[in-house]
Amino acid sequence: MELKSIIKAGWNGEANLSSAFWLYFVGGQFAVTLALILVISPTLLMGAEATKTAKLVTYPIYFSFLAWAMVSIWRCANNVSYRVWGILAKTFVVVYVGLWVLGYVQSWFPAI
Repeated sequence: MELKSIIKAGWNGEANLSSAFWLYFVGGQFAVTLALILVISPTLLMGAEATKTAKLVTYPIYFSFLAWAMVSIWRCANNVSYRVWGILAKTFVVVYVGLWVLGYVQSWFPAI
């Protein structure tokens, strides 16, 4: 399956919930984070300005991925055989997004 069809299936809620959670969110987060670390880590040797610029480029990519993953989990939550998994998935999305918002409001994350 090509990347474009995976993105579309998740966004449209056409994938099953286990794929949306384990493959798209967990596996995707690992892959995206690893790729971004490979981009940012060389800039640590170049000084603070280069690192700041790298973060300005990579943060929107990471948060765009997270938004897509959360929407995918939410929309695919009904594609389960046991309704409780869908309820747990939507609860996870609400708590996860809520913690990100709370972290931003409470300044838990370092400034760029």
